Amino acid sequence: MEEVFNIENVKKTFYDKNSSLMVLDNLSLKGYKKEIIGIIGPSGSGKSTILNILSNLLKIDEGTVKVNGKVGYMFQRDHLLEWRNIYDNILFGLEIEKNLTTSNKSNAVSLLEKYGLKDFIHAYPKQLSGGMRQRISLIRTLSIKPDLLLLDEPFSALDYQTRINICDDVYKMIKDQNICSVLVTHDIGEAISMCDKVVILSNRPAKIKKIYDFTETFDDVKTPFERRTHPLFNRFFNEIWQELSDQK
Repeated sequence: MEEVFNIENVKKTFYDKNSSLMVLDNLSLKGYKKEIIGIIGPSGSGKSTILNILSNLLKIDEGTVKVNGKVGYMFQRDHLLEWRNIYDNILFGLEIEKNLTTSNKSNAVSLLEKYGLKDFIHAYPKQLSGGMRQRISLIRTLSIKPDLLLLDEPFSALDYQTRINICDDVYKMIKDQNICSVLVTHDIGEAISMCDKVVILSNRPAKIKKIYDFTETFDDVKTPFERRTHPLFNRFFNEIWQELSDQK
């Protein structure tokens, strides 16, 4: 498999005038092309810190971080610009990169068409539902053609039914692009249903407590919703719940 990122023996401590807070302690993790990795752990265990390190928004204290290719980052909120229509919102990342070529514009429109949103190309964000806004946000991120996609609890603001539906859509979109993705979530069911691997973090300072590899377990299951009805889903849910509960 083609390696996309490699975090090796990383330590990260935050400092202020009077104290220090060690968040990551000798953490190592690799990600490969076509893989969706879920990161789940106790509150404050450094899940988002890992994403910020991968995106080079944070510097590490010790260890090494290698990312092969471009990084796209999708946050909890969609951050769509309300005064720009959907087409102009999708092009925003390309504008920042100064990469607004005819080919890239065409690719952005193709993504809208492929995922059933072309009819909304001239609409404005306020006219869309929460789920549609998140799909647009993802298409905007995918339009820059990232090799590594980081998702920081992107469905947390949505109601339960919408989250279930959008997980299927987002899963398909990510898999279609053949990229590596890292999903941070507090939702155990979301992690199991969407991810090839689920990484359980310990309490702060975080180490990797356990990694669940579902590559073969759900090999014949096509969508996150179908995974939720798989005979092994509840077993893994309970195991991960126990892993997290043991740390309280």
